Amino acid sequence: MFKKISRCLIYSPALMPLYSNKLVSISIIACLLGALVNGNYKYIKTLTVTKGFKIVLPYSIILFLYIISLLWTDNMLSGLKYVEYTLSFLIFPLIFLVLKPLQNNKEIVFFIKLFILSTSLLSFLTLLNVFFKIENVSIPISDLVRKNIQSTYLIGEHPIYFSLLLAIGVVLLVFNKFESKLLTVLVYFINIIGIVISGSRGVFISLFLVSFIIIFLKSLDKRKIITSIILLFFLVGTVVYFSPLKQRMTQFVTTEKIYPEGLYFNSFNIRMAIYKCSWSLIEDELLIGHGAGDIEKRLSQCYEEFNTSAFDVQRYNTHNQYFHYLCAF
Repeated sequence: MFKKISRCLIYSPALMPLYSNKLVSISIIACLLGALVNGNYKYIKTLTVTKGFKIVLPYSIILFLYIISLLWTDNMLSGLKYVEYTLSFLIFPLIFLVLKPLQNNKEIVFFIKLFILSTSLLSFLTLLNVFFKIENVSIPISDLVRKNIQSTYLIGEHPIYFSLLLAIGVVLLVFNKFESKLLTVLVYFINIIGIVISGSRGVFISLFLVSFIIIFLKSLDKRKIITSIILLFFLVGTVVYFSPLKQRMTQFVTTEKIYPEGLYFNSFNIRMAIYKCSWSLIEDELLIGHGAGDIEKRLSQCYEEFNTSAFDVQRYNTHNQYFHYLCAF
């Protein structure tokens, strides 16, 4: 009985899309405990310290760089927060590449499919929440939908992270289809609808580019490749034109000011201001960065240079993970 329960714990991270933030941390600990009980200790005995280090380091280098950056950060508590966030960069390689609790390819595929199903369930429950909360209001429909995505009971997620999870599910499904064609099509449909209503431009564009690459990775003849590309462009164009994405996409060309001024601001020019400040921080300390704990404070100081109330409502981070790494270290 204990053995069966411990094996179930290994699969707990596959359900992460359905967890609140606190449950994510618990699921990682649960997975580690399950892996310790069910680890492949015959394999572990063959590992030397050097070999183990080579396996883990490429995945956990970001964690160690955050730790090193604490040496020159002023706000130690904020810096430790980022160290905590990236502990999984060390824990997951230890679990799946060193302990190896998943015993064969069948179990690995089951883990992936469980994750895919959890993303589609996240999308379905969120779509229900959005549908029942839509009403005649004065704010744009895309803003209302994004607000309702975050308000979904227990599993409410920021639209960007919500759409990222669904997009990962879509890409994984391309290479891990279910035996039931109906279930495969249904998961595709639910996840793509979820991505579309989220209005996350970056995720939508990224998924389009990845889909473009996948077409060429598939063993298709020239006619099928051309047909697939035409169909892809047609679907993307149709989706953008008839969805909340249209309003957010058109901000690229309709925005009157590249940076927010006064009461005139939108998601695009706020993002441009964030990137400008992020890049100025990177240039200030190009070699070692500012330390993980001081980035938000320095960004807030930079935002004060813009004559707008856009940054009074909330604090904005770099909105780009790579910019954050460069700012930190």
